[in-house]
Amino acid sequence: MKLSLTGKRMIFITLFASVIVSLSCQSSDKIATGFSKIYWYDLSKPFNSSIVINNGEASTHSKTLKVRFSARDNIGIVGYYLSDQATTPEITSSGWIHITPAAAMSVNKKYYLRQTESLNQKQLTLFVWFKDAAGNVSKKSRADIAFLL
Repeated sequence: MKLSLTGKRMIFITLFASVIVSLSCQSSDKIATGFSKIYWYDLSKPFNSSIVINNGEASTHSKTLKVRFSARDNIGIVGYYLSDQATTPEITSSGWIHITPAAAMSVNKKYYLRQTESLNQKQLTLFVWFKDAAGNVSKKSRADIAFLL
């Protein structure tokens, strides 16, 4: 794609797999070498997300659960959101846990049942979403576990 500007300068914009946009300048007598700026152009959501509770067990007596979740991204995941609610969080929601950007990430953490959860529910469903630096949010992944009260 080539965009013309007024005068003797032109800007060339090159897209590489919808990820990197590079700009270079051309004047009437020479072409600038190298990149003047690099921009990330990312329309891809994090993918291959998964979540497992207690290594995939169907039920538990414990109020402490072991939760493992992971995902991948073409550029880098910068956060995750773990919830017992199925509604997709807003990108600006306060519940996002920010991490060091990584193209692939995996987290092991403990989830402690609240008293109301353990008394009022016979099953718990957990959901996880991942976001990248461009603000793309993954589809939700879910896992269920039954309580043996």
